Amino acid sequence: MMNFKKSYRYYSLLFLTLMIGALLTLIACATPTPETVIKEVKVEVIVTKEVIKEVEAKAAYLATTGKQVPNYKYTGSAPTSFSEAPSLTALANAGKIAPLQDRLPSEPLVVVPPDRIGKYGGTLRFGFLGAGDPDAILETNFDSPVKLSRDGKEIEPNLAKSWSVSADGKSWTWNLRKGMKWSDGTAYTSDDWIFAWEDLTNNPAFSGGPSGDFKVNGEKATLVKINDTSFKYSWPTPYHGFAWQLTGFGAAGTYVWGFNYAPKHYFSKMHPKYTSADVVAQQVKDAGVEDWAKLIRLKAFWWQNNPEVPVIGPFKGITTAHNEVWRMTRNPYYWVVDPEGNQLPYIDSWNGQASQSKELLNLAAMGGQLDFQYRHVDINKLPLFKASAERGNYRLILWPRPGGNEGNIYVNQTYDADPEIAKYLTNLDFRKALSYAIDRSEIATAIWHGTGVGRNFLPFPDHPMYPGAEYETKFATYDVAKANSLLDGIGMTKKDSNGIRLRGDGKPLEITLFISPGAHVSYEGLGSLLEGYWSKVGIKTLLKVGKRPKPANLFQLYIWEAGHTGDPWLSPHFAFPFWTGTFQGPKVGEWYQSGGKDGVDPNSRPELKGHARILELFDAGKLAKTEERVKMGQEVFRTIVDNQIAIGTIGMGPAFNGVGIVRNNLINVPETYAFIGAIRPALFSFE
Repeated sequence: MMNFKKSYRYYSLLFLTLMIGALLTLIACATPTPETVIKEVKVEVIVTKEVIKEVEAKAAYLATTGKQVPNYKYTGSAPTSFSEAPSLTALANAGKIAPLQDRLPSEPLVVVPPDRIGKYGGTLRFGFLGAGDPDAILETNFDSPVKLSRDGKEIEPNLAKSWSVSADGKSWTWNLRKGMKWSDGTAYTSDDWIFAWEDLTNNPAFSGGPSGDFKVNGEKATLVKINDTSFKYSWPTPYHGFAWQLTGFGAAGTYVWGFNYAPKHYFSKMHPKYTSADVVAQQVKDAGVEDWAKLIRLKAFWWQNNPEVPVIGPFKGITTAHNEVWRMTRNPYYWVVDPEGNQLPYIDSWNGQASQSKELLNLAAMGGQLDFQYRHVDINKLPLFKASAERGNYRLILWPRPGGNEGNIYVNQTYDADPEIAKYLTNLDFRKALSYAIDRSEIATAIWHGTGVGRNFLPFPDHPMYPGAEYETKFATYDVAKANSLLDGIGMTKKDSNGIRLRGDGKPLEITLFISPGAHVSYEGLGSLLEGYWSKVGIKTLLKVGKRPKPANLFQLYIWEAGHTGDPWLSPHFAFPFWTGTFQGPKVGEWYQSGGKDGVDPNSRPELKGHARILELFDAGKLAKTEERVKMGQEVFRTIVDNQIAIGTIGMGPAFNGVGIVRNNLINVPETYAFIGAIRPALFSFE
């Protein structure tokens, strides 16, 4: 058990004071060359109370107004003339790449810069934690057929120029942009989708099959080629929500981490269906792998082992994330332009600087060594970042999390290791009491530095699936008397000499709260505050910091984030108990995954009616038309709150990938967004 539950704020201030003297003396004043690797840095800064207040005031403002996300949707005429980076003009003149008119598709995608038209040139520096941490690039640069708009309310064209769905909802036709090319200049066509679907994703020697986004009631799609730029997915059952499902990471191709599309001209040389067995066997031997499937996986990902693989995104590899400096350069065949016809990206290259720890990465950001950083930026150091901003020549951008809650307390309602504890966890009034006992205002100040607001697990108020203002703080106001009344009402009136309520068997009640270490916000600190709040209403809490127990059903309560977007189907593991590792009830997830053979049927237990209903909505919502899906989304959030399936603490904060460090001369970095994939770093530009 942690021993500072009653003094957390004191220790937080003490920690801040020590950090000022100990950490900031490590921040470097000098700006390194692009080849510099983050090692150690130094600077001297004094943090005042006024600075802290300024940070908290600005952060609180952004957290409450961040719901107004601009769309930046382009509605003008298509450009009729086009321009390119001077470096590409030189390559084209030297005959090393095709002229611009032959590199762009006939109808390039036009995107609007958040600030203004950019300038070509420059190298952007960011930090990462080694080969296992490529997400700063993958999360922001992935390319799927369609994307969510910046405000998360619409589906916008991306790789696909257009699409259509049959009247019965069973077939979707996708139309690519004519003339699109891979980064090596080879045509990007329907064959790249057919190859990935037939020869990789649905080849048992290579894969276990497609993701759930491409299935209806467990039955996968059929995919047929119509022509070089059009193809069609079909199912026996209507699937009206297919386009929405394709906006996420799971619909991307080998530029990110999947095989929904892949360069056939490149991988067919390694595939036994297209290349002789002897040639494939020699490649397998040379690569030191077991078979052709492992060879393709080895060669598939540009950031991991093979920067030579053709890509479709805005940047291509020079080195990999295994290097101390992970270098990438613009894709000369990128198919996106700004409203004036300038081919993107503006910036010439990106250099990732490897750091040995999150601490060193944060120090490098404070010292001005990084131009753009959002991953691993520690919100606990927010006042220090603000104090270092002028000297480091950067500004802070606070991106409120658009899709839910950054400190959700998931209650395992299928826990069964201790029947007495299970009795309480499945009691709605007990869960309400836990929620009423929480002082969210104090948490927002002490843990989130004023950047979040106390609320339930809900999307932004202007999102179509927002269930209504009455759900913002339903059961989530600070009311110790109400919490005590609810606990008394379920028969927990007896207490021991320490004021802890007694279980039905006469033992003091103790619940266990599991906490993952190393999160983007101090869940250890949040847990300590919760421990104090719940002790005031007679509930003892044991904090366990580390990995969740196995099997998953052994945990009782668990703190984690909730929601990447306002649409719960686009990050379903937060909202729906559909998988065996679910936070809300692993046994329900086991039942769902096994088709009813194992686990716990939520329909068989009245206390699990909320789980049963949101699973019904999970299945129906993916297939529904947009209008129906919106109504279902509202019901999902109402059901979660009404049944306290998850207890929200702080929402609309920037702790998870939302504290941005941006060089002062770097423009077109949006102030808000509805989904991290809508950031579009190809628009970033140095001035």
